[in-house]
Amino acid sequence: MTLIQRYERLLRIDPETPTEDLIRYRAIWLVGLMFVVMQLINLTVISIDHGEWTYDHTICTVTVVCIATAVHSLRWYKNYDVYAVIFSAMLFLGMIASALPQDAGINSALVPLLIVGPLLCGYISGRRAAIIFWAVGTLVICFLAWVTWDAPVQWASGERHRDLNRATNAFYFMTLSATLSAMLTGRTFMALRKMRENAERAARAEAAQSEFLAKMSHELRTPLHGIIGLTDVLIRSDLNRREKELTETLRESGDSLLLILNDLLDLSKIEAGKMTITLQPANLRSALEKDVQGWAEVAEARGLGFVVSLPDELNIGAELDELRLRQVVHNLVSNAVKYTDAGEVRFEAELTDCTNDSAVLKMRVSDTGNGISPEAVPRIFEAFVQGDVSGDNVEGGTGLGLPISRMLIELMGGELTLERTGPEGSVFCACLPLRCVEQPEDEEDDTVMLSELGELRALVVEDHEVNKLVLGEYLKILGVDFEMVADGVECLNRLENNAFDVILMDKNMPRLNGVEATRAIRESGKHFANIYVVAVTADAMVGERERLLAGGMDDFISKPLRIEELLRVMQEAHLRKFNARGRPAVD
Repeated sequence: MTLIQRYERLLRIDPETPTEDLIRYRAIWLVGLMFVVMQLINLTVISIDHGEWTYDHTICTVTVVCIATAVHSLRWYKNYDVYAVIFSAMLFLGMIASALPQDAGINSALVPLLIVGPLLCGYISGRRAAIIFWAVGTLVICFLAWVTWDAPVQWASGERHRDLNRATNAFYFMTLSATLSAMLTGRTFMALRKMRENAERAARAEAAQSEFLAKMSHELRTPLHGIIGLTDVLIRSDLNRREKELTETLRESGDSLLLILNDLLDLSKIEAGKMTITLQPANLRSALEKDVQGWAEVAEARGLGFVVSLPDELNIGAELDELRLRQVVHNLVSNAVKYTDAGEVRFEAELTDCTNDSAVLKMRVSDTGNGISPEAVPRIFEAFVQGDVSGDNVEGGTGLGLPISRMLIELMGGELTLERTGPEGSVFCACLPLRCVEQPEDEEDDTVMLSELGELRALVVEDHEVNKLVLGEYLKILGVDFEMVADGVECLNRLENNAFDVILMDKNMPRLNGVEATRAIRESGKHFANIYVVAVTADAMVGERERLLAGGMDDFISKPLRIEELLRVMQEAHLRKFNARGRPAVD
């Protein structure tokens, strides 16, 4: 905390005070303290010159006490108009007090105060205060000029002359200062007010956008959960060839819609500065192999070749955000496959600029498509922009893959560029700086066989009928015994008289929601207080996972969920159950 912040804390000035008010408060205490310091210096000089207490000592002392009291009263009273009046009154009274005893008229040493006065009043209380100061100052100048006229100044020759030169000069410079103050302060505070209003409007718009995205995300994910989940169940059932083809097409359409929804959420997170990069030690080559896994089959289905080049030099340990790296690779390869009619797509990776603890990963994705039109190239990384390409395999899209990929690479400290494009195809290159670390040890294989999941009992807490149906079908496929309830109240009642190993808890439910129900479970002190609780929710906005885990839940999966995700949490529940009994889960 700086010295200014400490002093304003003493004066009880809120750091969140609007800028235009903060400038006024700072003008009050800063000018006041500077005036006090100058008067103390003046007292010292007068004492050295006269060697005794004089009338000027009294004027300076009274001024110091009054100004210091006014400044520190800002701690309790913050009407800046009053302080403008106090400072102006002290200035005018000081000029009059220094002139009257010896009929001196206008003191030349105090004329600068008449110039500073309108600026001071303008920044404390606005342009009207500057104009009022000018009007009162004019009267004071006229009064002091009258004093000089009534008691003419004695010149060095001994003669007395009525001199109005100081009065006219004081009036001229005060008028100039008041004019500038009225013009500048009015515009300054108007600009600051507009800036604050624009900032507040932008904050409200961002909040409204976040609320809209959160609502739409939730409302879209719930029916998507039914579409994707139930088609997944149908694909695993006994369908004839034609029925299976139709079901797979339906499933792919659901996946495409989910991808668009996730892209929109990612874009909003990045633009709001809420996207976080989580770096963890990983084997670089293994991570990239996982990222390109499965694309050979996709390319082959389109009549394309898919070539992957991952040299042995990539077999090192590095700090990676594997999820975001996979997202970038997916977007680049997906675009290359989508916009290529014939030929091949290549994914190549290499290390450059290697040192003992750092390196740069270069990833190139090239295709043999028709390229991007020259008009589209400058805007290819803009949101909702697609290159002007042609071909038999071209599909629709949102135009978000490339901009999101570039933003993610930049968040990780790298750069994504279009190296070349033309009739021979396009090449995108991503350069990503890495910090080299020791390769992580291979985790022990604690895989639980599907046959062992039959020993689990799960309690599904869900109020939506479609979600119940999907979860029920998935749990039947996994062989898990389960019961269902519709809200948190029923969940607590069911736990009283039944033993369960895991709870699949929805967040938004009537009577008692998932967060409240989990809190009640943890605080119950009963035999089920430490049960494994997994949040299953359609709320996938940034920070939602962290909030639910902080609320007492043990894990989080978002809708539409995959059976693989459900299998993972069931395996974790199985491991917890058997580890709690003190014996291994797998023989």
